[in-house]
Amino acid sequence: TIYITHHKSPLRFLQTSELPETKNEYAEVASSELLAHGLSVYQAPPFAKDERALLEKVVEGYMLSPTHLNNFLNIIDGGPMMFLEQNLLRFPQAKTASSVYGTAIHKALEDAHVMVRKDGKLPKVEALIGIFAKELKYGRLQDFEEDKLRNRGEKVLRTYYELKKDEIKKGSLVEINFSKQSVMVDGALLTGKIDKVIEDEDKNWIVVDLKTGKGFSEWNEKGQSAYDEIKLHHYKYQLMMYKILVDNSRDYSVHTVTSGVLEFVEEEVEQKIQELSLIFSGHDIDHELPRFKKLIVSVYKKIATLDFPDTEKYEKTLEGIKEFEEDLIAGVV
Repeated sequence: TIYITHHKSPLRFLQTSELPETKNEYAEVASSELLAHGLSVYQAPPFAKDERALLEKVVEGYMLSPTHLNNFLNIIDGGPMMFLEQNLLRFPQAKTASSVYGTAIHKALEDAHVMVRKDGKLPKVEALIGIFAKELKYGRLQDFEEDKLRNRGEKVLRTYYELKKDEIKKGSLVEINFSKQSVMVDGALLTGKIDKVIEDEDKNWIVVDLKTGKGFSEWNEKGQSAYDEIKLHHYKYQLMMYKILVDNSRDYSVHTVTSGVLEFVEEEVEQKIQELSLIFSGHDIDHELPRFKKLIVSVYKKIATLDFPDTEKYEKTLEGIKEFEEDLIAGVV
């Protein structure tokens, strides 16, 4: 048992108690080393027996989501160890201003469709701005950050509303949650949330993921930075996993997912909100999807068996990520 007291004022009951004193020796770690490696290097596998027992409880009934998959694969930001800390152990993470902003924009646009389906009419843009501002407030940002993001978000929502109000009027399905859909692929339990679904006359679905920030027009744009290449790699995996979720779900598998779309809500191109589509037909995708399913199953098995491989040997590049993926599929890591 650890008792935390003021560093100069021991608690009175501790002074009068008969608790045994134990001297512990601690290895000194330079602050620069801690900054370079974080805590993960000191808490890395293999796990002690009691640690493993605890983690086995955590992964009981575990379901893999697109975000968790990408975190596990992203060796540049820590890969399996980052996944362990952030997604399994859920170490506290400070919310960034950009994540608070993105959540607030998502909430406003989601509620726009919900209100149409509930009330049968298009809400006023001021209602969406109000929802956004309220959600932004929950982020507990500094005043100057909140003011800046509120102004930015209001402009974005007004532009989006004007360009997309005809679509909003149709009241698309939003925030479809697959946690209760019993999605399983070769023994791997999967989950996730789709931001928006557009249904055509034939009941086919287009799955849409909303993105704030920089937009893209092509998957292989010339002159992309290494950072953008990795971002798009993970974006594509998100859309592919959405298709797999729908195809293998209990209630939605009657729909054929024909494409996935990234909707960059802050980017306008020729009086339209910028979008990037992934068509789920054709030679390339017919090759990519079976490989991707194998990758999902391989990652799931690693997590379920608490096998978090060391990724130090891989280059911190997109090529290194792909090499790690191939080794996972082949079962050599």
